[in-house]
Amino acid sequence: MDEAVQVLARVPVHMSYNITALDRTGRFATVYVAPDRPAQVTDRAVTTNHQGKVEWAPYVAAIRSVEREQRLDELLDDSTDVAGVVAACLRDPLYATHWQQGFGTLYTAEYRPADGLVRYHWPGRAWEHSIDRLDTESIQVLLGADRATVTVVER
Repeated sequence: MDEAVQVLARVPVHMSYNITALDRTGRFATVYVAPDRPAQVTDRAVTTNHQGKVEWAPYVAAIRSVEREQRLDELLDDSTDVAGVVAACLRDPLYATHWQQGFGTLYTAEYRPADGLVRYHWPGRAWEHSIDRLDTESIQVLLGADRATVTVVER
């Protein structure tokens, strides 16, 4: 974990990113990186599209970044189980479908570091990957005006 945070703090970036690192024991850190300032390491368990404070209010309001962050915090405060968090991430306000305005949820990722698994979720579809079981499957996501459609393609 510490090594990941150190790398994130020194790698140059061309735009702002919020990156959460998570290890197999459940330790995590969210790192705010940006091209115009040093990386900021936080103990935030959730992050959306702003870095702690709102710097560009019209953008943050348009994508509902603060509202989505508050909803995620509520889920954590309520000790919502993983299935409940995933379900919430596939509904408004966490799941965005504003494709025509240039903003939408591409997927929800459920990381299981102790198991070496990740599951990608879309409404009505999940796709699991394992560190121990690499495969050649690929997936195509078609983004619509009001929903994402997923098609799995075997190679």
